[in-house]
Amino acid sequence: MAVHRVYRDWSAEDDARLTALLAAGEGPTAIAIKLERVSASVCRRINRLGLVRPKKSRAKPAAETTPIPLKEDQRKCMCCGAVFTSAGPHNRLCGRCRSKAGDFSPLHP
Repeated sequence: MAVHRVYRDWSAEDDARLTALLAAGEGPTAIAIKLERVSASVCRRINRLGLVRPKKSRAKPAAETTPIPLKEDQRKCMCCGAVFTSAGPHNRLCGRCRSKAGDFSPLHP
């Protein structure tokens, strides 16, 4: 494991490598590892040199932005294990077990 060069001055060669790695899209942590420095030192040097870190794109891929149509799904009943068509993740009992549960439920008269 390399010893971090925390208190050593930045040379022109270090600044050049920092600029090149930053332009290549490397993050401060990856740059710190390659330059054997602490990431806080790398961030301070980036700010002191007036370099701009590339912004991460916040745009979501097209697959995430298109709405997913709701569809009915085949599920197993949690009570009897029979396969039935469910309206969604909230619907976990088949119709027969749901009607039985309604007969014994104190909430349903």
